[in-house]
Amino acid sequence: MRVTSRAWIEDYEERYELARQAWKKQILEEAGGSNGQRFFDVYTSHAFEMPEGRPIEDTDIQDAKVAVYVISRVAGEGSDRHLAKGDYYLTDAELEDLRVLATLVEKIVVVINAGAQVDLSVLEAMPEVKAILFMGQAGEEGGNACARVLLGLVNPSAKLTATWAKDYLDYPGAKDFSDVPFSSPSVTEANASDVETARAAQPSEAPASSEARAQARAKQLACSRYTEGIYVGYRYFDSFGIAPRYPFGHGLSYTSFSISAEAPMARADGLSIRVSVENTGNPYAGKDVVQVYAACPQPEACVARSADEETVREANPEIEKATRSAGNVDPAAPHGQVEAKEYKRLVAFQKTRLLQPGERESMTLEIDARALASFHAQYEEAQGAWVIEAGRYGIFVGDSSDEHALQLAGVVEVKEEKVLERVPHICPVQDPDFQEWAAPMETLHKKTQAWQDAWETMKKASAQGKSLSGAKKTLGWTSAREETAWTPGEAPVFRVAQDELDRMAHAIASTLEVKDLIPLLMGEFNRNQAALGAAGQRVPGAAGETSHALEALLHIPGISMADGPAGLRLSRSYLVDRESGQALQTGIDANLENGFFASEPEQPEKYERWYQFTTAWPVGTNLAETWNEELLEAVGRATGMEMEEFHVAWWLAPGMNIQRNPLNGRNFEYYSEDPLLSGKMAAAITKGVQSLPGVGTTIKHFACNNQENNRMGVDVRVSERALREIYLRGFEIAVKESQPMCIMTSYNEINGVHSANNRDLCTELARREWHFQGVVMTDWATTLAGGGSDAATCITAG
Repeated sequence: MRVTSRAWIEDYEERYELARQAWKKQILEEAGGSNGQRFFDVYTSHAFEMPEGRPIEDTDIQDAKVAVYVISRVAGEGSDRHLAKGDYYLTDAELEDLRVLATLVEKIVVVINAGAQVDLSVLEAMPEVKAILFMGQAGEEGGNACARVLLGLVNPSAKLTATWAKDYLDYPGAKDFSDVPFSSPSVTEANASDVETARAAQPSEAPASSEARAQARAKQLACSRYTEGIYVGYRYFDSFGIAPRYPFGHGLSYTSFSISAEAPMARADGLSIRVSVENTGNPYAGKDVVQVYAACPQPEACVARSADEETVREANPEIEKATRSAGNVDPAAPHGQVEAKEYKRLVAFQKTRLLQPGERESMTLEIDARALASFHAQYEEAQGAWVIEAGRYGIFVGDSSDEHALQLAGVVEVKEEKVLERVPHICPVQDPDFQEWAAPMETLHKKTQAWQDAWETMKKASAQGKSLSGAKKTLGWTSAREETAWTPGEAPVFRVAQDELDRMAHAIASTLEVKDLIPLLMGEFNRNQAALGAAGQRVPGAAGETSHALEALLHIPGISMADGPAGLRLSRSYLVDRESGQALQTGIDANLENGFFASEPEQPEKYERWYQFTTAWPVGTNLAETWNEELLEAVGRATGMEMEEFHVAWWLAPGMNIQRNPLNGRNFEYYSEDPLLSGKMAAAITKGVQSLPGVGTTIKHFACNNQENNRMGVDVRVSERALREIYLRGFEIAVKESQPMCIMTSYNEINGVHSANNRDLCTELARREWHFQGVVMTDWATTLAGGGSDAATCITAG
């Protein structure tokens, strides 16, 4: 293989370095220096933009047959992405590059080096684009991994953990997310792909209008209404009948697989299903991901079209467009509750081993009863309940959420409703005008009727001795006979025994005097340290440390905490005073971008440079796209070993918020739009880290940290049902399956109460319902001026 574009690449490297230096200069000038809160705010609100390369020429291609074109995007903490060219959309220069390449080579491979979705609609008209590889942000080995996949040395087996839409407007709540109405005002008037053109045509604002606009933007960012309720990600696309570009769970391989499933078996605590996967391709070995979805019973109301939907459909036959324009609010639904469910939900998954051509693997997947339950917010006057409802449950098996990749493996019949758990209400909605969208009754009815009719057809064919195998390309139908009867048993009472370390801590604390206990509330502090992001004293670059007051007295050191969405974020290098042996205290500037913003100290000859290298793992989304719990547990264990080596006790990760909208600036840190997958991935990482003594994880941000713009001031308005089924469910799974050492609260308010001041979350839910045994901490600077929460209320909240 020969690379013909070395001259172009070398030229781009120079452009990149110049762009980086210009960006650095802009940040430092606007911030007035390289430390403190102002610097961090400017840094996070001015994401680095990859520079454009020079125009592609014939000499760059020569006689090459294949061109690999990389599209890169940068996003991060403190700012959301933009619905603009150069971020969600391709730039004019990128489009021109692709057009030129299409005239020069036979095949184009597009590599997406970004943390989340990018609009790829323009590629539909380019038949020369033969493959698209979503690399995400794959860490220090990402380049090698990309090359190995492109060369066929490794067969890719990842699956998407979030839906890629055909049009940004297809996402629920797209027009109202963050500052979209103000950064891209034409989105309400034009197709999203023409946003920039429409923006350019906007008349310039007069100063008074600009002030009014700023006030309107601030008002928009102060409140985020989750009116879509439980219809998030594929739940929305499925239920409202909107075809995505790439569905949740989708991912290609260099080989092909056949999946067959037996009828589900009933257990008191759930279901199990036996699945067989065969590599039917040749000559490549490969792995597949078995995904199990359930279509739960829908209410009788699904049979008839709601009056609300009738009105919308008469106004516009395109139901999905009308739904997002009109809101489709159901006035008959009780406040804060949606009667119908999503069409289907993920209830189990498992990755195969590496299968050679012709090799088959059988596996049994367990479906927990809670995965099939729905939350009834108004089950009783003073309580809600998790309920297994009476009716038919369709169980689908395949390797994507796309209906063409799924088979109906069986139907489970529940004769009587079963309450798994009664729970007190939490986080009540304070907004009297808040309403969720109505369920798309007709669409749900048609889809439900379709799989039930298919089941009856399968039963008849089975009774007549006919085979339906081959009805789907890669999926073999189960021999359907009768529904599986299931009587759910009592839900197990979840309890965690008091840890021996807890007893030891209580015993030690009881012997200490008040003067010894007081410093433990304050953390380690000196006047020269940074307060944000790099406050560690003993571990350079650590985010913070608890007090070392007991070290001299009882030989108990403080607790060091390291941030990092892709492994431990510590100072790659630091300076040690040659005489005292003390590390030079630095700010967050030395910890960001591998010290790119750091300045040299006075009298540098006084210091010796020391190094601490940690692994740059793939970001959370990349890890989750493996759908491999065993692998994530291994990543967690390796991170735990580094924590031991560098004396870090708590890793301020994993982030596990739901990917509600593709423009959230921190989506790359998070796992998925699905709560089950998010919870399982976080639990696997935690199990791996905490398999080593004395180190642990911090699951965050608890909860609803789905917007970065005005993250310290936004009030999330959301129903209790959506909270429990979507935004809290992953945290619940992680706590119950892995007991992380810590939970970190988010910056935002939830229904008018700051999450760090929210006793419903920190005590009633985490400790009393889930029996969380660890530490609940705030995010950094939450209780400082402008942080949004009150320190005393944090304590009473738990």
